[in-house]
Amino acid sequence: MSFASWYSIYKNLPDAKPALLCARDLKDGYASYNWPYRCDIRFFQHENVGKHTGCPCLNKLYATYVALKEGILTQPLLVIDCDVMTLTTLSKDILDRINDTDVTFGVGGPVWYFNGQSLETFVSVLHKYEEVQERQSTDTQKVLSLLTTSMGEPETITDLCGDCSRQEPTVMSNYSNKCGRFQKKEWMRNMMYPPFGYAAELSRGVELTTNEANILKFWQKARTVYEAVR
Repeated sequence: MSFASWYSIYKNLPDAKPALLCARDLKDGYASYNWPYRCDIRFFQHENVGKHTGCPCLNKLYATYVALKEGILTQPLLVIDCDVMTLTTLSKDILDRINDTDVTFGVGGPVWYFNGQSLETFVSVLHKYEEVQERQSTDTQKVLSLLTTSMGEPETITDLCGDCSRQEPTVMSNYSNKCGRFQKKEWMRNMMYPPFGYAAELSRGVELTTNEANILKFWQKARTVYEAVR
């Protein structure tokens, strides 16, 4: 999934400087991550705080903090999940919003945007999570709520990213549940091979949205490159 996300960024946002951060899992070690080095992508494994706390979304926040603290990335910064793909270039409307100097924190679907936020602010949010985790549910909305407490209400970046089931095309699209006949949970549970090789089969017998069709097309295009660098 991370490879597919990077490949779509490489194709549609060629000026972007991506990096890959992931929570360390001793079961997998570094075996699954040869391709970032071969594609000259900055890669870093960090502590799995999401596993420790029971809140997987906290890894997304912690990875953001680590990337900025270690100088792996700088702001302005888009934080993208592994199951998010970039299907087209950024529109003028989106560029105008994220280039607005007054916008320091934005949200577009599952994609987060930061510009000008201090490291101390991220540390504060992480500490606040530890203080309230016994009293609140551990989900994405909780982490966003804590971010809002420290950073103010986020700018809503319309049409930046939406679920692939949406009929309206979006710049980025996520397939957190499914895409065509592809079922993410089933695929992860069975440890199947990357879907690039059988992407065409995943569209048979179902009516695809524009976003789903574009994702599956990208998977087909990514196959050759992935086989060469994995």
